[in-house]
Amino acid sequence: MLDKTADLAHDFVTRLAFLLFFLVFVRTRRDIRAAFLAYMLALYGAVPSALVNWLQGNLVLGFRAAASFGAGGNANKLSMICLMEMACWWFWALSNRGRSRRLVAAGAIAACLPVLLATGSRSGLLGAVVLGVLIQTGPRAFRVPARYVGMGVAASVLLVTTVIPAADWARMTHLMPTKAEDRGAASSNLMREDTILAGLHMIKDHPWLGVGLGNFREVSRQVYNDAFYRPPHNSYLWAASEGGVFVLGLYLFLLWITWRDLQVVTRLAHRDLEVGYIAAAIRIVYLLFCFFALFADLWQSPFTYILIGQIVAMRRYVERLPEPAGAAVRSARRSRYALAAPA
Repeated sequence: MLDKTADLAHDFVTRLAFLLFFLVFVRTRRDIRAAFLAYMLALYGAVPSALVNWLQGNLVLGFRAAASFGAGGNANKLSMICLMEMACWWFWALSNRGRSRRLVAAGAIAACLPVLLATGSRSGLLGAVVLGVLIQTGPRAFRVPARYVGMGVAASVLLVTTVIPAADWARMTHLMPTKAEDRGAASSNLMREDTILAGLHMIKDHPWLGVGLGNFREVSRQVYNDAFYRPPHNSYLWAASEGGVFVLGLYLFLLWITWRDLQVVTRLAHRDLEVGYIAAAIRIVYLLFCFFALFADLWQSPFTYILIGQIVAMRRYVERLPEPAGAAVRSARRSRYALAAPA
């Protein structure tokens, strides 16, 4: 069967229905907090799963960590999950000054670090740099103190030199490997190049309507003789090849509109400080999502619908709230809760 459009269309309709239900039922601060915690905890399940697999010796290619379920079953997506979770737990800890919350968040982040390194993901290593830049250039009170950064770097060095498989670090740091180098990185680059070239050929041959939703793999294998039967590991190229330039344009427009909504939320976050912390976390998660879309198969991913639903629900909520008293607004905007612009 060449045409898989019906299958993906079914997925699209069901996920769109999920988004509509999300927007109907997630309306209050309690709903927004519950949705954020559900998202954070559900994704975090991939981290202990990967740790258990690692301890049991169940590693992809003998050296890459992966979870046993969900998106975490792919090592590159697992690295993205680890980085998103680090951001979520960091802002969750900042939202309450209690010592117990800080300890829980520190343990959760500490568990993410070895899993991230054990994925052997080059996009994960680049994503870690992006995460650091996003947090450290954000509002001053949300930045990670220098001593914590130093502890993280020291812990990473200790892990790489002791327990992380040598092949993982070699793969992460060989950004442009040759075929003569390790089998993991070299074969990955070769497959990525072939699938990207197949995608570019599809766009050239079918620029307006694409090859049909869900058809990239079958068309690349049966028409363009791609031996690897893989998606292109680039969500934007995937959208263009399956749906044409109109679908790609709508996809980028949707991401841009969602980003504008998130900017509104951060600008009005002083109206509800708890939602402000959630907005700060979602801002980083959303930008990481857009970054990893360059390297991972996130086209039509459930991540997209969840993030859009959360951002739209937060904007609708904060826009309904009245402005606090003038003195309170000035105090909030000068304090650690100022979210709209870097200090």
